[in-house]
Amino acid sequence: MKQRLLLLILAILIPAGIYGYNYINLEGPLVKVLERNEAYQGIQIHSYYYNFIAPSKVIFDVMNVENASASDVFSVLIDFAIVNKDKKYQQVILAYKGNAKFILPGDYFQKLATNSNPSDPSITIKSFIAHVQNLDGANPYSQTTDTDASLQAQFDDFNNKWYASEVNTLKSDK
Repeated sequence: MKQRLLLLILAILIPAGIYGYNYINLEGPLVKVLERNEAYQGIQIHSYYYNFIAPSKVIFDVMNVENASASDVFSVLIDFAIVNKDKKYQQVILAYKGNAKFILPGDYFQKLATNSNPSDPSITIKSFIAHVQNLDGANPYSQTTDTDASLQAQFDDFNNKWYASEVNTLKSDK
């Protein structure tokens, strides 16, 4: 009887501990980011460790982007990088509803926090596009873009492949 009680207690405490660890380190700070900016209203994103226990890999999981622009979603990613700037990750996996879509190297994710340029977002986007990787590690986008139009086309393609092609409620960035 005591063994069953112990197993029951462990069956409750272990998942609760894993959830708490993820919430304190990732989800809680992300919730604060989403609450701080009115432009993020309607955006639902979760963040958690890979398999909920691997602290070297983080999942940034878009769930809903109701009436948000691609720029708003990208800004959430940058703000999330800023609140995690002192943490080192091997990878940040960009997912949509639990399905991994792209990878950001952890060292670049840390640089995203310090090198983002709010006065000229195209600089940040160009750097981001150069670092985003497919799940196999290959970069799907050209390292150089000659015009703002080609950079915007790559950024739009990235957003469509990440989450927007499955969502019909994105606001225009224009």
